[in-house]
Amino acid sequence: MNMDYLHLNNHKENDVLFRINRKAFMTNETATSDIKLNQFTQDVIFKHMPNLILTFHLLSELNKPNSFWKPYIKTLPTSYSTILYMVQEDLVQLRGSALLDEVVKFKRNVARQYAYFWMKISNERNKSFGNFTYEIYRWALSTVMTRQNSIPSKADKNQTTFALIPFWDLCNHKEGKMVTDFDPAQDDLVFYSMKDYKKGDEIFNCYGSRSNSDFFLHNGFVYDNHPCNTVRVKIGISKQDPQFSLKDTLCRKIDIDTNGYHELEHKTKGLNPRILATIRIFFLDNEGLEKWIKSKKSESLFDEKCTDLQYLNDKVKEFLAMRCKLLLKRYPQIDKFRNENIEKIVKKEKQILESYLM
Repeated sequence: MNMDYLHLNNHKENDVLFRINRKAFMTNETATSDIKLNQFTQDVIFKHMPNLILTFHLLSELNKPNSFWKPYIKTLPTSYSTILYMVQEDLVQLRGSALLDEVVKFKRNVARQYAYFWMKISNERNKSFGNFTYEIYRWALSTVMTRQNSIPSKADKNQTTFALIPFWDLCNHKEGKMVTDFDPAQDDLVFYSMKDYKKGDEIFNCYGSRSNSDFFLHNGFVYDNHPCNTVRVKIGISKQDPQFSLKDTLCRKIDIDTNGYHELEHKTKGLNPRILATIRIFFLDNEGLEKWIKSKKSESLFDEKCTDLQYLNDKVKEFLAMRCKLLLKRYPQIDKFRNENIEKIVKKEKQILESYLM
């Protein structure tokens, strides 16, 4: 996001910076007051993807000359750095990363959505969304992806609804404590000061404890000094393994996928317990597998300090070193990156993998 939110006064940590009443929010519930939009969103696809209701609500309001949210819409960026704006030349430079598959799948799904909705809008001769191009759909979807939040439903306080919240969504992310609350008595969003601020300081919000990979996929940014960086590593047990049946039984017992992706952090952060358990199971012999299947303490497979499994430590290290070495070879040599976010994410992934080499 390019716009800095600057506060005009000094504030202490935990001060209330501002309140925003629900009346200002654009939500899935306010969408129901638009009769044509409400009819359009009765399609079954919206039941499976309710965030799309907010996307078309935004498009509908964009095309209303006297929309209540017109001032808010004018503050929104005209384009984004989300993965929907990446072109083929960008994706080529993401080769090697497990994120490439997720980016391609997401872009493909959005293209299919657009084609489906274009046909629906054309067949119904619906003019509520103006000139419904892929570019405008990509913009609206990116707006919702990067700004939507869940708030208590007005109809049922035990349920939530998706919302776009003017002014509050100008704040950039910074790692820290959560500083947003909702006051049901006043129907207000309440935003607190994350730390002491001086006049002219930028005010930050915490979007939650998430990895750079998640921010890359869903928000369109990557932080240089973010404390949580991961690389998605696929570690599986072949069905051709003579011991697959036993290993599969043990994996199911402790709720591990025998052929899934896991988040690997830098070696200095410690090994993901799910990766540790998967590799340990990979190396167990028949006797060991039967022992842990019968054991009431099979969760100890996740514990790096488990004394009964220390004999596998060297094998775990060798397995990880070999796996990371092979994964590093998948990354192409790139002299100059086209996309800053891709450059950052690839650099961080390679640093993580390199930390496990022996």
